[in-house]
Amino acid sequence: MRFDPITYGSLRKHQMAAYSERHYGEREWRLRKVRALIFHYTAGPSYTSAWNTFESNAPNLGEYPGVCTQFVVDQDGTIYRLTKRDVRCRHTIGLNHRSIGIEMVQEALSSPAATSQAILDRGPQARAVVRLSAWLKQLYDLKMRNLIGHAMANDSPLFQERTSWRNDHSDWQAPQVRKLHRRIAGLIYAGHNRAAAPRGIASGALDSRSARPRRGSW
Repeated sequence: MRFDPITYGSLRKHQMAAYSERHYGEREWRLRKVRALIFHYTAGPSYTSAWNTFESNAPNLGEYPGVCTQFVVDQDGTIYRLTKRDVRCRHTIGLNHRSIGIEMVQEALSSPAATSQAILDRGPQARAVVRLSAWLKQLYDLKMRNLIGHAMANDSPLFQERTSWRNDHSDWQAPQVRKLHRRIAGLIYAGHNRAAAPRGIASGALDSRSARPRRGSW
């Protein structure tokens, strides 16, 4: 686990609070209660390109803040944390106030199914995604049905959106997510119902407010 933070200072917090007020009816930038994990793939060539996109804070659909996610899993299995877990990231319409996003580095292939399957077939990356997801699932006591792909977001019972916006992404559809569910469940049961945290997570280190790690550390 490496902490590689994007800029999330007072400006982005103000933008996220205003976005939340427009879309969820509450002026808030903190992620106070996590109820879901959302799986994504970057449709880009590298971790660096994804990090740069999230760091840029460029407007999306005409609104600030820009898109971001809490975690990115690279193809070699490295897990990067880009923000604290208790801040909202704009990664999924209708669910940003209730979910953590997990991006996986993978270029788009011939179909969404083929793209997700490429991740499932890439051992180090798939194992890291499963371990991170199992840990977060248990940390927040999440239902397996609320570990979903971006393509499934509009149909989630947790979906809440005050505008007419809906997700139009096709990454991580139900058949491939079910495969992830089976692996996550298998890891939890193999670990006597308690999945170990990914390497680098210990004693609350991920969210220590006093620690200021250098980019690239952890």
